[in-house]
Amino acid sequence: MRHLCDSHLHLQDARLDLWRSEVVEELRSLQVIHWGVNGTGPDDWDAVSDLARHHAEVIPSFGLHPWKVRHALEGWESSLRSILESHPQAGVGEIGLDKWVSEPTLAVQIPAFLLQLTVANDLQRPVTIHCLKAWGTLLRLFREHPDCVPVRGFLLHSFGGPAEMVPALVRLGARFSFSGYFLEPRKETVCRTFREIPRDRVLVETDAPDMLLPAGLDGYGLLREGRRVNHPGNIERILVGLAGVLDCGVDELAGQTLANHEALFGC
Repeated sequence: MRHLCDSHLHLQDARLDLWRSEVVEELRSLQVIHWGVNGTGPDDWDAVSDLARHHAEVIPSFGLHPWKVRHALEGWESSLRSILESHPQAGVGEIGLDKWVSEPTLAVQIPAFLLQLTVANDLQRPVTIHCLKAWGTLLRLFREHPDCVPVRGFLLHSFGGPAEMVPALVRLGARFSFSGYFLEPRKETVCRTFREIPRDRVLVETDAPDMLLPAGLDGYGLLREGRRVNHPGNIERILVGLAGVLDCGVDELAGQTLANHEALFGC
């Protein structure tokens, strides 16, 4: 049986509380051998840490998400460094830039982003980056602060950026992750972009419980308070969908994305 990986999800999210033990069993039955579980702030870092200590498949990452920058308590930076030091294999993430939200502004987000990139390089850790409508800012910051470019490489999770920026991002060390939401017909532009990305830089993710697949492709139909929840087991369907986008074999893509994941995260 082929081995799979999910390069970015939030297994600690409360929306998965009702099903977490079943999710773990399902991921193991599907032979998903690496789970890239990302924290988003001090309020969930301990939960991510606990998952990593109880499940060998978890590759944890700890970071302050741009949406949470305004509400981070004093001292979060030292707490971040401390929890990273307690998990020598952990990455830094989910961090980033988001111009889709009006608050906090990019002016507020940027200092926290650069600080976390500095921590990642100090500790030689890979980085997982969230970027929405801020691609120009991201490239500008990397040009202006070359010491902040992640030396261990970085994952642009659920990459929806412009195709023309892919070569520059590749040169900086980027990997590009495909989520199930991009299987929506209206996301064909994103699919065309993924056809242009070097195959050794492509990863797959669920971003569970978010980034829902089209309803007809969702293999689980989880509902929480009347709203759909993305099951991490959908990673297999996302892989199949991406193989169709790239016109390649599913087993071939499974092997390639697994190798790409292990190269970035050192597992």
